[in-house]
Amino acid sequence: MIGGEHLNRIFLQREIMKPNTNQKDKSAKSLPKVSHYGTIKVDDLALDCVVLENGHRGYVQTKLLQAIGFKSKNLSLRFRHFLAEVAPNALVLIDKSESPVIVMPSGGHANFLPTGILPEIASGVINHALAGTLHTQRHH
Repeated sequence: MIGGEHLNRIFLQREIMKPNTNQKDKSAKSLPKVSHYGTIKVDDLALDCVVLENGHRGYVQTKLLQAIGFKSKNLSLRFRHFLAEVAPNALVLIDKSESPVIVMPSGGHANFLPTGILPEIASGVINHALAGTLHTQRHH
C-alpha cells in the first residue's frame, strides 16, 4: 500500500510537470491586437497590412516575404540575412519594433513588420543592383 506522503509527492510532481496555462493566457493577452486589416496592391504584389490597437502600422511578415520572393523554408532566418546584406536599416527597424508578434482578427498570431522597412528594402536592392553587387538569385 502506498502511503499518503508518497501520493502527495507524486501529485506535486505531476502539478509541476503540467504546462502553466495561466502564464500562456497572460502572455497572449499582453500581445498587441490588430484593429484594422487589409490587403494593398503595389503593381503585382499583394501585401497584407495591419493597424494595431496602439496605432502602429505595418505588414504581416509571411505575406510580405512571399510577395518579395521568399519561399516557405526558414523564412525569418533567411530574411534577416538578406536584410543584413541589403538593408541593414530595415533590420534595425524590426529589432526596435515593440510588437514582433501580434494577434490577428481571427485570434491567430502573426509576426509584425513595421511600415518603414519597405522603402529601406527597395532602396537597398536598387543601390546594390546599380553597384553590381546584388546577388544573382535576387535579380527578379
